[in-house]
Amino acid sequence: MRNLLEGAQAGDHFVFHFSGHGDQVPNLDGTEDDGLDEIIWPVDVELAPDGTVAGNFIKDDVSLGTQ
Repeated sequence: MRNLLEGAQAGDHFVFHFSGHGDQVPNLDGTEDDGLDEIIWPVDVELAPDGTVAGNFIKDDVSLGTQ
């Protein structure tokens, strides 16, 4: 995402469309009322042997430093 936004200028518009799998993982920093973070799975998501998400996912509260 950072690479996509790197050359952004005032007035630019971006659309991010995702069609795939998502999930929830435990929220470890206390920022979610339900105790869970929502995630999306990129093509190279890492799964544990039991099929649960183990790593390399995109979490809903990762900031790119822009609002």
